[in-house]
Amino acid sequence: MAVSIAKNNPSASWHARLELEFQQQKQRTVIHRKKHTGPLLVQKPFYPEGRVCHLYIIHPPGGVVGGDSLELDISIGRDSHTLITTPSAGKFYRSDGRIASQTQHIRLHENAVLEWFPQENIYFNQSNVKQRTRIELSPSSRFIGWDIICLGRRAANESYTQGQLTQSLELVCNNKPLLIERSDLAAGDPALTALWGFQNFPVSGTFIACPVDKGILDKVRDLAETEGLFSATLMGNNLLCRYLGNEAEIARKKFIQVWNLVRPALLKRKTCEPRIWQT
Repeated sequence: MAVSIAKNNPSASWHARLELEFQQQKQRTVIHRKKHTGPLLVQKPFYPEGRVCHLYIIHPPGGVVGGDSLELDISIGRDSHTLITTPSAGKFYRSDGRIASQTQHIRLHENAVLEWFPQENIYFNQSNVKQRTRIELSPSSRFIGWDIICLGRRAANESYTQGQLTQSLELVCNNKPLLIERSDLAAGDPALTALWGFQNFPVSGTFIACPVDKGILDKVRDLAETEGLFSATLMGNNLLCRYLGNEAEIARKKFIQVWNLVRPALLKRKTCEPRIWQT
């Protein structure tokens, strides 16, 4: 059941912030510093492939309501390699009119690697959400990541007939913009139904990897067709893939296929799926 908080009870809102700093120590990446306020936590890191730090970010309340704010600040130190995911989908519940906000600021230092694979965000009908993600690269760093969103609850046959979602994605290197995207989606917006937009698909996804070359792009484009719509292109040396469809699980499976191609070429490692994805 969707949760809402009384409009006259702002003190019930959650304000959570998590700061993480990773460093390379003794042949593996470790959490050098962590600080949190409110319900935004991490589990003990896992090392299923040696030096690479696998980490799960947890939001114990299980969902976000109007008035809540989540802030994530991540620094990936020199030569560090971190894979970050979440144990379940993010849920943004219907709002009483207040905005739920999520801000993510990620910095990669020299020769750092981040694989950023949060599970999908589900935006309930009547939610009101503002999100911003900023990823700052260094010239020698490498990044692979995705973002998957679902408008309405497919499992409950709920459509997105009321609500507002404002998103911002910034990918920069030495303060030079590589990708700047902003979207302001409201229920009933023509972009949700138009052929040039979402075409009535409730699920959309973006996959980014950099730096890659045209050889990788060609291999990604040769992947078997999947349910829904999928495209891949290069913007400079940044691979940008898009997905539109009806199921977040299909989007995730498609992006894992892309990851299976990109990771060996970019990082010289076979893929190692976080074990939480199997539960």
